[in-house]
Formats: sequence, structure tokens, C-alpha cells
Amino acid sequence: MGAAADSAHVKAFCAARGIDLAAEQVGALLAYADLLEKWNRSVNLVSYRNRRELLDRHILDALSMVGYLEGSTVIDAGSGAGLPGIPLAIARPEIRFHLVDSIAKKTAFLLCATSELQLGNVMIHCSRLHALEGTLVADCLVARAFGPLPELLQESRPVLSAGATLLLMKGRSHQAELERIRPPFRKVAIHDLSAGETPGQSVLLQLVMDGPQ
Repeated sequence: MGAAADSAHVKAFCAARGIDLAAEQVGALLAYADLLEKWNRSVNLVSYRNRRELLDRHILDALSMVGYLEGSTVIDAGSGAGLPGIPLAIARPEIRFHLVDSIAKKTAFLLCATSELQLGNVMIHCSRLHALEGTLVADCLVARAFGPLPELLQESRPVLSAGATLLLMKGRSHQAELERIRPPFRKVAIHDLSAGETPGQSVLLQLVMDGPQ
């Protein structure tokens, strides 16, 4: 795909999902894809076979969460290559995003990408999530590839405000993890973000962290 075809592909995806992006935002998503391709030659950030798969499997898959964001401060837990945080930050410049990852080579990429893309609404933290207790509190958390759900909930509790929303992308195996949710966390909804021909392939778990009763 060339640049024009890439742009048309992103615009078609957004139109189908009801996502309203300006031309500059579509351009920023494609510039982000360029950076991923460049860095992936030396740093293992994401797996993909071609440009279309990079866009569909990673960038647009992350962007599909945008309609479920809540609050004004969002943590991307285990951000890695900036997924889902960077596509979401491009789409929602009025929201403050904190991208958290404990691996230095990945946060080096995040610092480069956010600088190149001029994302003034993004901050990068090279840290474990729980270590930010006392310095960061958010009212929404997103995660795409953090790992087992119980570990994520334990790590995230110190940095979430009461009533915070958690938006967690999972695959087909999410049902077993749901049984391991414990207070103060509870399930609110499950949203299927898959394309119509592959239902259940990409699932968004929406949880909430309840405050004191």
C-alpha cells in the first residue's frame, strides 16, 4: 500500500466505526506506523507481516477503543510500542495520557515517537505501574497486552481514583479471567470490537474500581 491507499484505508475504518478524525490526525497515525516500521528493525516492538497488518492488527485495533474512553486522565498500562495509548492520544488530544512501561528500550521508542508526532498530551514513565503510587492518579486505564488480569488489577489499584474505568483488550480466552475479578473491581460490560467476519477475536472488557461504600 502507498500513502494514499493507507490514508483511504484508515478513513474507511473510521467511517465504519463512527470515529471522527481530521486529516492531520490520520496523517499522524500513518507517521506513527512509519516510526514503528523503522524502530522494529532493531527493537522488537510489534509483530506483523506487512503494512496492512500493522495498521489493522495494531494501530486501528487500538483506535477502536476510542469511543469508550472516560475521564480526563488516562493510563496506558504496559504501553510497549505505544498501543493503545498513542493512537488514542492522537484521536483525543484533549485527554492527558500517561504511557507506562518498565522496559527502557520501549520507553526510548515512546519518547522518540511522542516527540516526532508532537503529542503534547502524552507523558512517558519508565516504571512499574504500582511504583507510581503517590505521583499519578487517573480516572481511566487502558491496556492491550499487559498480561494476566489479576496481575494488572493488583498493579493498577494504587494509581486509580475511586470509580475509575478500566478498558482492557483481550482475545477469545477472556472468560476464564473474568471469574478472577475481585472487589473493588467489577465487570461493567464486554464489547466485541472484532470485524464482522471474526466475532470475538478482539474483545474489550469494561471494568470499574468502586470506591468506599
